[in-house]
Amino acid sequence: MNYQEELARLMMVETNCLVRVYILDADELPPKDIGGSCDPYLKLKLNGEVISERNNYIKDSHNPDFNKMFEFHTPFPGSGLLKIQLWDHDRVFGDDFIGETLVDLEDRFFSPEWQSIKNKPVEFRQLYHQSTKVSQGVIKCWIEIIPADSNQNSIPWVITPRPPTDFEVRLVIWETKGVESMDWEGTTDVYCRAYFDSVEKSKRTDIHYRSMTGKGSFNYRMKFHISHPSKDHILNLQVWDADAFSNNDFIGDASLNLILPIEDATLTNKPVQLNKRYYESFLQDYMGGSELKFYDDNSFWLDMKDKNGQINGQMRVELNIMPKEQADSYQVGEGRSDPNHSPFLPPPVGRIVWSLNPWTMLNQCVAPAARNKVLCGICCIFCIVIFILLLPNIMGQVITGIIF
Repeated sequence: MNYQEELARLMMVETNCLVRVYILDADELPPKDIGGSCDPYLKLKLNGEVISERNNYIKDSHNPDFNKMFEFHTPFPGSGLLKIQLWDHDRVFGDDFIGETLVDLEDRFFSPEWQSIKNKPVEFRQLYHQSTKVSQGVIKCWIEIIPADSNQNSIPWVITPRPPTDFEVRLVIWETKGVESMDWEGTTDVYCRAYFDSVEKSKRTDIHYRSMTGKGSFNYRMKFHISHPSKDHILNLQVWDADAFSNNDFIGDASLNLILPIEDATLTNKPVQLNKRYYESFLQDYMGGSELKFYDDNSFWLDMKDKNGQINGQMRVELNIMPKEQADSYQVGEGRSDPNHSPFLPPPVGRIVWSLNPWTMLNQCVAPAARNKVLCGICCIFCIVIFILLLPNIMGQVITGIIF
C-alpha cells in the first residue's frame, strides 16, 4: 500500500489517541512587570480542553524550568491545533499574555516520516504575541501521539528534576608564583580568594606578607557546600594584594567548570578527585587539553589573568568533590586546622620571621631595589639632621669671624 492509500485509509477511520506534551523549559522571556520581572506559568489548550498551571507559576524568572508532562485525549482526524501558551502571573491587574506556539498535531499524525521516529526529537519553538512579529522567547518541548490500541510501550518519560544531591568541594590552595609586585617597595602582600555562586560567599586564605619573588605559600584548605543539579558549577579563583590604607589590588583570576566531575560524583556516589589520571581520561578534551598543568599527580597550576586578559602569575591547587554523607564521616579542617589530612598541610614557607633587629625586618619587608632607595633616603635625612644640629655652631663661628 502506497503513501496516498495509507493516508486515505487513516483519514476515513477515526483513531482515538493519547497526546503527551513534554515541556522542559523556556528562555529569554520578556519582562512583564514593573521593575522588569516576569512570573511565568504554562497554559495548554486542545479541542476546548484547557490545562492551566497558574497556581504553579515561577516567580521572577526569564528562563524558567518546568520539566512537566501533560496529557490530552483526542481523535484523529478531528484534532485541532495544540496551543502552548505562557502567561505572566499578576495578583492585582490581571495576568499578561506572553506568547504562544501552535502545533498542528494532524500534520504529524498523518506524516509517515514523523511516525517513523521512535524517540521524538526535542523542539525549540518560538513564542509569538499577536501584537508583534518579534519572538517573545523560546520554549523547549517534545510531543508524542500514541494510538489507544497501539501495542507500543505507553509508559511516559520521567522528566521531573531529580532530588538535589549535596556535596562538599574541598579545595587546597598550595601556592602562587610569577605574581607581579604591586607595592612601591617591590613586594606584594598576596592572598587568594575562591567562590562558586557569589563574591559575598567567597572564602580567602591568610596573607603572605612582603613577597618579593612573586611567590606566595599558603597550604590552605577551603570547604564549599554545593547541591546538584544546579545552574552554577563554576569555581572562581582570584589572587589579590592586600593594602592597609587603600583598597586591595586585584592581581588575576581563573575559573573551573566542574559540571562533569560533579555529575560523575552524583552518578557513582563516590568521591571524585581532579587528579592527573582523571583529567587525562575524562576531562582533557572537554577542557581544551592544555588548561590544567599538573605539578604532581594531584595538584595543578592555573594561569591567573588580569583585567586586560594578560597572564599575571599562577596558582597551584588541589580539588576533591565528596558526597556530603562521606564528607561528614571523613572530616577535615579548614585552613590548616585539625583534622589535618588528605592531604596533610604543613605550615607555609618563605614568610616573614618577626625580629627586633630593624635591619633584619628591613631586609624582609623591602625589596633590594627599593631598599637601596630607602637607605639613600635615610643617609640623606641623617646628613640633613647633622647639618641642622651643627648649623648653630657654624653660624656662631662665622659671625665671630666677621666681628673679630
